Amino acid sequence: MCLIIVKEEGQSLASKAMLSEVWEKNPHGAGIIYKKNDTSKYKMIKGMMTLKDLMRVIDELNLTDKDFIAYHLRWATSGDVDQKTTHPFVVHDDAKYVNALSVEEGEKSMFVMHNGVIHDLNDKQAKESDTQRFIMEYISQLSVRNIFHCQVTKALIEKFIDGSRLLITHPMHGRIKYGDWHEHEGFSISKPYSQATPFKAKPYQRSAFSNSLSQFSFWEDEKLTDTRVSEVEPVTSAIVGSEEWCDWCGQNTQSEYNSVWAGYICQFCNDTNRFTQ
Repeated sequence: MCLIIVKEEGQSLASKAMLSEVWEKNPHGAGIIYKKNDTSKYKMIKGMMTLKDLMRVIDELNLTDKDFIAYHLRWATSGDVDQKTTHPFVVHDDAKYVNALSVEEGEKSMFVMHNGVIHDLNDKQAKESDTQRFIMEYISQLSVRNIFHCQVTKALIEKFIDGSRLLITHPMHGRIKYGDWHEHEGFSISKPYSQATPFKAKPYQRSAFSNSLSQFSFWEDEKLTDTRVSEVEPVTSAIVGSEEWCDWCGQNTQSEYNSVWAGYICQFCNDTNRFTQ
């Protein structure tokens, strides 16, 4: 299984020695979610297939002790071993967005990191991992508000993920952890630090990591295509208030308060009655 390391604001960055040690047990690629201390926007970049790539990206982003950062190091239990199956993933029902290698400018993106095995979705012959399927088939269909604030939803998700751990972030709702987490030297980690699982690592065949930090990148027909975030979906204004967000689909769009459901609903969700389903 994988490992997630969460560094809160004001805490020291994970050392190269620590990352090197955990990389030996989780060598199938890495990614990070980060948030600068002066903003509410979470950003992400992934697809670093060597420890050197991971350390280089952290240096290039100028991340400091003041910033939030979550590291994910993968050990593949299903799906391919390549850049697109590293974590985090973007919550969406379309694989090309789910598998984005970086999101730097998106104000409304929700990101997910997963450690564990979702047995109902763990097909070792599939190209998609259990996490990718879980996001596209399940998480993307849920109310964003319920994911972060509904205890019933949380209980149902934790039952379905078979004891796995999840980290989910959203610029308006913050971040939430699912499952049982552990502590190590001030870090919140998704499994005991000393835990080691013998395995034979799958080989990684692709070329060295290369990805622009200023672009939204995704895989399509096994070819890496880079597209500016603004070309995929226009970036809207900064968060003004809850009226600017739909509590059901999570979109940063004008919404009206619905007293029956007790939340803000955008025109699309209201017209299609999605929030009643």
